[in-house]
Amino acid sequence: MAINIANFQTIFKTLFPQNDLPWLIPANLPFLNMIEKDGSLSGDLIDQPFKYGAAQGYSTDFNTAATQAGNPNRAVRAGIRCAQAYKFLEFDDKSKGLSEGAEGAYVELVQDTVGGAIMDFNKNLDLDFHAAANGFRGVVAAVAGQTNPFNPAQTLAAGQIAVSAGYGLEAVFDQDQSLVAATYAGFTQGIPPSDGRLPTTTSVPVQVISVDPLGRVLQLTDASAFTVGSFICQAGGTLGFNSANLNGGFCGLDAWNPYGGVTSTDNFWNINRSVYGTRLAGYWMDGSKLSIEDAIKRLSARMSQGGAQASNIALCNPLDFDALDSKLMSGVRYGEVTTATHGFDSIVINGAAGRIDIVADPHMIQGYVRLIDPSTFILRHRYELPHIVDVEGRSMEQAVNFDGRTARLRCYAQLICNQPQKNGIVKLPFIGV
Repeated sequence: MAINIANFQTIFKTLFPQNDLPWLIPANLPFLNMIEKDGSLSGDLIDQPFKYGAAQGYSTDFNTAATQAGNPNRAVRAGIRCAQAYKFLEFDDKSKGLSEGAEGAYVELVQDTVGGAIMDFNKNLDLDFHAAANGFRGVVAAVAGQTNPFNPAQTLAAGQIAVSAGYGLEAVFDQDQSLVAATYAGFTQGIPPSDGRLPTTTSVPVQVISVDPLGRVLQLTDASAFTVGSFICQAGGTLGFNSANLNGGFCGLDAWNPYGGVTSTDNFWNINRSVYGTRLAGYWMDGSKLSIEDAIKRLSARMSQGGAQASNIALCNPLDFDALDSKLMSGVRYGEVTTATHGFDSIVINGAAGRIDIVADPHMIQGYVRLIDPSTFILRHRYELPHIVDVEGRSMEQAVNFDGRTARLRCYAQLICNQPQKNGIVKLPFIGV
């Protein structure tokens, strides 16, 4: 018994009614769960196509989704900017159950495939909230013909690059993602500036063919323009959405509270924040000569002295979280941060303004900790976050093969910080990988 569009769509909408979609946020995304959500933003809506069904090859799948989005250019823009939310899934053994009409086969298929795609979409949203608009994803550590510094027994082959990333590769890169090589004028450090300086791309967009998270290697369709030390950015636009910038990026934490503080040439939404850096861009401190806990406590003291006395959530990379947990040993104290229906285990230390809950966040760059007051942030969005596109009267379309189905999710949102001075970032001592 083959699937048909009518019964599949009925089950889809029964299990995932449109009003429930915004709260399908994975519990391991602390920042996305902690901040308040408000739907009062207006503007052009970006369609995000995603595919589920029998795989037919990524190019064919994308063309199908783009055509059925009703506006091919809009679909392509969204896909280029946020390709890892593009979910390709095989029916695998479930196809046999479907063909035989096995009881519950439809339900299992919808739950597994559609639920996974929505979670991947949210994963990417959370990453964008941590990054600046340029979509920084890592730095090239080695290119084809060179030894992989993360696996000395491997010599990189054609199309391969080794990536030095502050995030885990699994959280940042995925198959069919669109990347560009980039440089920043006058900037060569491992993390790009967030002071309004735009990257200069040195390659056309290339696609990720495969990801080796252990060896930290990406296989690209063409890696010839990538050189050691060049930045890897996700293809996309600059800050914000407007009539002249329809493929714009989220204004994430990196933009509101930049690494290294702001420079005298800072330009953020046409404001030079250097006239009052802490008030307009939050606190920045180099704590690399201190221990992890002392660096966080010292930042807390500086922020408390300046009036930020409710900044009690510290977001850190899981590797830094593990290093702190191991260092404290028997002296560690554990707590829990509860927000909405999600809870996060935390390491508790005492700061100048009271208890600080340190939470592991997979999208926080390694080697840095953000001390934030979640109440100062709000995610403004239009409609649900994210929601099924059905404005054209078709929320699901049959793909090239009969059993494949294509649906679209979209999200139009922007992160707002109404009190940047209550948030800060501190550089930690190097602990390696």
